Amino acid sequence: MRLCGECGKPVESTAQFCPWCFALPNTAPGAPPPPASSAAPAASAATWAAPVTPSQWPRVLFLVGAAALVVALLVSFLALGGS
Repeated sequence: MRLCGECGKPVESTAQFCPWCFALPNTAPGAPPPPASSAAPAASAATWAAPVTPSQWPRVLFLVGAAALVVALLVSFLALGGS
């Protein structure tokens, strides 16, 4: 694991970009995160929802497609007056 040079969140060592801010991870493995400004408290990775990984996309697309199909059927049913 290494840390992103932009947001300081953990990035897998094989990642081509940061999944949080899409910056190129250019820090050394195990490098400390950049210092947080005193204006805003630093958010840890535990407070953010994890990004969708490529292995989860088929499930996400299936659920979005199923929801769209249900909405289309409901709208067509209501447009025909329920008959």
